[in-house]
Amino acid sequence: TTFLRALIGLIGAALLGGVLLAVAAPPADTPALVEASDSNPLPPTNVVIQPGNNLWRMSKVLYGDGSKFTLLYEANKDQIRDPDLIYPGQVFTIPEE
Repeated sequence: TTFLRALIGLIGAALLGGVLLAVAAPPADTPALVEASDSNPLPPTNVVIQPGNNLWRMSKVLYGDGSKFTLLYEANKDQIRDPDLIYPGQVFTIPEE
């Protein structure tokens, strides 16, 4: 989504709909971003989990629908033992819808 693309490369935190999302900065050796196209899609955005975050609320903010929490879960299931338990400091990938 346009919203997710705007977040790529930003450093800091944004309070969005009551959910604090800290956007992870790309590594220093990451090449400059170029405009997305069919042959060159934008890379996924990462988010650092903050106290109070949960997959449902993050999905509500990011996708406009809390029930899409499964997108976040599937993209990050290697880090999530229980979808009800995510922890501050974890870095999750935010997939496109």
